Amino acid sequence: MSELQRYVNALFAHYRDTKQIKDLKEEILGNLEARKTDLMAAGADEAEAISKAKQSITSADGLIDGNKEIFINQLWREWLQWVLIYLLSACIVSVPMLLFHIGTPLSTLLFLAAALAGILYLRFNSKAFGVHFEKRTYISLPRVRRIRNLVWIFWAAFTLMYTAATTAMYFGSNIWFSRRVSIDGPYQLAVVLILYAVPFFTVILPLAVHKIPSLVLKYEVQSNEETE
Repeated sequence: MSELQRYVNALFAHYRDTKQIKDLKEEILGNLEARKTDLMAAGADEAEAISKAKQSITSADGLIDGNKEIFINQLWREWLQWVLIYLLSACIVSVPMLLFHIGTPLSTLLFLAAALAGILYLRFNSKAFGVHFEKRTYISLPRVRRIRNLVWIFWAAFTLMYTAATTAMYFGSNIWFSRRVSIDGPYQLAVVLILYAVPFFTVILPLAVHKIPSLVLKYEVQSNEETE
């Protein structure tokens, strides 16, 4: 394997070897080999020609279909803002659980998560930390969308399993023996409703992931520069 072949393989090291990637590898390798030949014909030795050919392409990220060059720190700043909004909303909704002394660990976890998100958000907005909002990177939009869909599927499966398990635990014998479900008073009703509501607080995770694809498009470098 030639040095230029190894270099091209390194450019695509973090990508799956799909047909598109194979075609791009062949195209880039052909271009680099042609560049090397031209440089050697102009008087450069082989090592110098190879070095200059490599310098002509230092990244293949922008050539991959679906890859978006984005202002990454601007994306994370707004994403943290949305996460903080979701967590604070969940904290407010969880207050009745504390009144009934149910779900205290969950409420505590939500408050801690909100505090952490708030600290990170303030860090992104503090000049003292010197966050560079012009920093750019590439993100695969199709991959982000696949992850978003998978997270929603796993959350739905978890919610269904939790609901089924809760129903089996508290009403399994009533259902099995066809007995009428009896709830003694508003307190017990509130307890049951809160137990069923617990998994819905975890919707914060899929909501947060769901936000990322739209932020990728919002902070795409090309679209931002065209509006300036």
